[in-house]
Amino acid sequence: MQAHDDNGASSRGSPSLRRAAQWIAALCLLGLQACASLPPPVEQPRSTAIADAASTPLAAMLAPRTPSDGRSAFMLQPYGPNALATRLVLAGLATRSLDVQYYLLRDDDTGLALMRALRDAAQRGVRVRLLVDDFYTAGEDDTLLALAAVPNLEVRLFNPFPAARGATWTRFAASAFDFSRVNRRMHNKLFVADNVAAVAGGRNMADEYVMNAQGANFIDLDVFAAGPIVRELSAQFDHYWNSAVVYDVRRIATTRASRADLLAAFERRSAAARPPEAAQIPDDASSAPTAASRRSSRRDWSRC
Repeated sequence: MQAHDDNGASSRGSPSLRRAAQWIAALCLLGLQACASLPPPVEQPRSTAIADAASTPLAAMLAPRTPSDGRSAFMLQPYGPNALATRLVLAGLATRSLDVQYYLLRDDDTGLALMRALRDAAQRGVRVRLLVDDFYTAGEDDTLLALAAVPNLEVRLFNPFPAARGATWTRFAASAFDFSRVNRRMHNKLFVADNVAAVAGGRNMADEYVMNAQGANFIDLDVFAAGPIVRELSAQFDHYWNSAVVYDVRRIATTRASRADLLAAFERRSAAARPPEAAQIPDDASSAPTAASRRSSRRDWSRC
């Protein structure tokens, strides 16, 4: 049963009112799309991986464990908490550079712990380059801008959404006429320390990828690498970093917060982050802990 007002009109509105609402919605969408253009191209500072990698303390530490005949060394990392711990340890050991590239870097416990480690490294004088695909950064502009406000730490976005950045649906609505561009995403996951050690594989940096989510977690695999292969990985990072479709986050994201407020908020939130604890995994995989992995063995291919 429909309710009626005193004039007998349906509360659902007259046809003329519905048409007016539709016109308003269409005008709003057109307004969003009118604002959804990327900033004009500018010559961004090009940078490349450090060349004197062999002179770093990390290189000296890994040398006895790396083949001396030109081959590279690898270690599989099937257990999420340990794979994250490897990244955090490398961030702490780096003295020259950290090159970090992810499809998804969420500002949850896992992502904030990693970002805090990058911030700490930058404050020690390490050059940090962070490249993030812009698909899953909705609502995270303040976090990324806080990182970009740290000296020695540069943040760039791959193929960004230029407008209505607060939510995923508004981003796509504002870019509806530019779908062929925004549908092009970067799925790389790479962490390189001092151009001598790297972690690469299938894991994004979010709780559900390192067994730190309360609900379902994803089963995945990373590999730790040292040796000549790392220079090849760094070259791939440089290719993306200097790409024309990559933008400095400060040219895309906006905020009303001051630099001091951004940094204070990041300090408070990242200090409270609780990443998963690494565990000693037995050599025999059959006796490795299985409670966490039983939570879910499904894979979310939309976030690969």
